[in-house]
Amino acid sequence: MKKMIMALATMMIVSTAAMAQGERPRGGKKIDRTEMAKKRTDAIVKKYDLNEEQAQKVLELNTKYMGQMRPAAGVKAGAKGNFDSRKAVKRDTTKRKMVMPAKNNRMREGINRSEMRENMKKYDEELKSILTEEQYSKYQKDKEERRNARLEKKKDK
Repeated sequence: MKKMIMALATMMIVSTAAMAQGERPRGGKKIDRTEMAKKRTDAIVKKYDLNEEQAQKVLELNTKYMGQMRPAAGVKAGAKGNFDSRKAVKRDTTKRKMVMPAKNNRMREGINRSEMRENMKKYDEELKSILTEEQYSKYQKDKEERRNARLEKKKDK
């Protein structure tokens, strides 16, 4: 009886550990870029009070630039990508955490930081032509506030 209980406990521990190893990005849901573009558009429409024509143009713009302005979500050590995670990760012994080299922390499609900045500039220029001056100035102000908050958060770490 004792051996059977120990065997069951061992199997439970092993199966729990095996299940914890599975990859499930963002709660097991696959990220859909068109859905992300729609959500981003809805947020912009609501925040800056856009009309229907502006909303349609912003949706087209967001769909066009989705995935070209920032690294893909979930790109990390062990993620399935076009790099060898064993070579990409090194250990920072002073902070006891894993550190990704800069070149592998970019999008899987290979867009580098300068290309992302250029795409963001093009996006802003096209957005400026869609929004009114008042809407665009509010957008710029919010963008600057997000940037400052991100820098503060980074500085606190």
